[in-house]
Amino acid sequence: MYRSEEVGSSEHKGVSNRELCRRFLDAYHPDRLDDLLALLHPEIEWATTETWVERGVWHGHAEVRSGLRRFFSEWEDFSNDEVEAFSDGVDKFAVVTRMRGRSRRTHIPTQMRTSGVFEVRDELIVRIVGHSDPADALAAVAKSAAPASPAETEPASDRS
Repeated sequence: MYRSEEVGSSEHKGVSNRELCRRFLDAYHPDRLDDLLALLHPEIEWATTETWVERGVWHGHAEVRSGLRRFFSEWEDFSNDEVEAFSDGVDKFAVVTRMRGRSRRTHIPTQMRTSGVFEVRDELIVRIVGHSDPADALAAVAKSAAPASPAETEPASDRS
């Protein structure tokens, strides 16, 4: 899991895709929306998938904030920072995570795999496309990436 102390301010100079991913996942919590938005380009486009309760595309910080507030309001004890796989490309990366939470309405614990492709511009995330199939997300980046080292594409649990 990524630790929140690694999330800095909106300082992004020279940040690797892996570090940007770490910062994103650390800030992906209901009480950290400002930190999350600091990692997103002002022209962010975030496309959710059929795995989300609310499907659609959010444009800009205001829509992302509103959409995530609605999403987070459905959960208690939420986390989505356990990385199962990561694939790095030149201007994008893919990540597969394990999301856990409890429905605020039913109090039923839930967990699921989530995945997405993150495009980067000006060292900020400019586009996020959620994928219901993690293999599709990883393949989307692998097609555009230069040959990566084995450490870039192996499951996170296999690395020390």
